Amino acid sequence: RKEIDPARVGLVGLSQGGWVAPIAAAKDSAIAFMILQVPPAVSVAAQEIDAVAAALSSESAVEAGIRAADIVAAQEFEREMFEVAYGRKPWLEFERLAVAASKQPWAKFIDIPKTESDLEWWRRNEFDPATTLRSVHCPVLALFGEDDLLVPPAKNLPLLKKYLGEGGNKDVTTHVYRDVGHGCELPRRLIGDNWRWPESLWVWPRKAPGFYLRIAEWLQQHQ
Repeated sequence: RKEIDPARVGLVGLSQGGWVAPIAAAKDSAIAFMILQVPPAVSVAAQEIDAVAAALSSESAVEAGIRAADIVAAQEFEREMFEVAYGRKPWLEFERLAVAASKQPWAKFIDIPKTESDLEWWRRNEFDPATTLRSVHCPVLALFGEDDLLVPPAKNLPLLKKYLGEGGNKDVTTHVYRDVGHGCELPRRLIGDNWRWPESLWVWPRKAPGFYLRIAEWLQQHQ
């Protein structure tokens, strides 16, 4: 397309796209910039273990009586699952754990493999972004949500900066938005009660204040 300057084409990666966009940028030096929204810098396995904690910390899980000890047990089960998926432990040994796990109160909140073939997706998608991020040399803007349980910034942001820095990338900008989660959105809520308009009104979720403005200003600085 003639109206597009090929020297100013960049990538945006959201959530799992935070794994995918760097793969493309590492392979194509023509990529001019990269914007990552809540990008995981840990492995697929590590992120899934964090996702289990997020699922078991949800309002519905808490109402169902899930406690901290349940989260620890479920995460340990997930670690064992990845050991089997990646061929480091046998399925027959894990099968007994899976049967026992299916009887736990946290079982309905996570996926428990019933057969060895259920692990095939995880096996095919084993990935750690460290090497890829070390090969990304274009300017990077990475945005995180402070309360994100799926991609906790305390764990992922330092790794992202570490791997990019080890590859020599010196143009890395990051920001953590307060009081927002994985979508970097302020939560929807009902103001008032009993749905009495106009005394009560529904506020839809919206991006954290300044979210898109920060992206626009960063892009202007990198034209």
